Amino acid sequence: MNIYIVLGIVLGAIATALLTYGTGQGKKPSLSAKCYLLEDKDPCSIGCTIENDGRAEAKDVYLSFNKLLPLETSVIAKPEFGEIRLVEANRIINPILYPKSSEMHKAFSVHIPRIVPNHPVAFTVKTTNADNIRAGKQILYLEKEITKKLKDLYSAVEKKYPDVTNDLNQEILAEHRMKRYSFFAPAKVFYEEGTRDIFFLTEKEKSMAALHSDLFRTYIKEFVTMFRDTSAFIAPAIRIKTSLGEAIYRYAPPHLITSMEAEISSLIKEGDFPVPGKYDFEK
Repeated sequence: MNIYIVLGIVLGAIATALLTYGTGQGKKPSLSAKCYLLEDKDPCSIGCTIENDGRAEAKDVYLSFNKLLPLETSVIAKPEFGEIRLVEANRIINPILYPKSSEMHKAFSVHIPRIVPNHPVAFTVKTTNADNIRAGKQILYLEKEITKKLKDLYSAVEKKYPDVTNDLNQEILAEHRMKRYSFFAPAKVFYEEGTRDIFFLTEKEKSMAALHSDLFRTYIKEFVTMFRDTSAFIAPAIRIKTSLGEAIYRYAPPHLITSMEAEISSLIKEGDFPVPGKYDFEK
């Protein structure tokens, strides 16, 4: 091919690219979102931040949350971010009857009307239902018990098998647990350029949870007497909304024996338990 023809094609392509850039046709939004526990680690609330690193404004952005929609859930944000609102899913799967399916399906979304470049939008999702607040406090109480049991277990393992637990960081492991206890499960960001995952669990947290799972499975039989506790804790009960109406979702934290006080006459439908009159932290 003649060198002048090649040069002409290259220059033409550059000119087209510059024209596109200059007229704004190449401007697009580029979003990333993360959610995180607040300072008190309360499972009743979660913070989220979404950033636009692109060159254009993003409009009608939705952040989806799977599994649960606790009663009296609302979005809190500064007025300068516009009218950020909660949008319920058309169909909210009952997590009591379909626990695995609910983890994959949207319970609600948070709608953000616009996000301009280089101006992050932050908001908090929170349930203010009184029974849910009590359930959150019970989870924090149970987490202290779990932390103590695991520290005792791994101290015993380390004494007998030195270096086995060297890579285990129990603070990171506890952070992973608290995120899993959260009443809110961040899922996806939806906007005109596509769909993105919301960053929530870190790789370190997931790696630490996997290591703990392996170690616990390996050594629990040998040290099982440490977990043979006659006392039972009250399982937290969360008031939620589903397509079939209100329901009560029961949490069963790991490594503890939990119970739910209920009379047969109060079990209106399968999986429906009353909210406990008094939790362990209230005794």
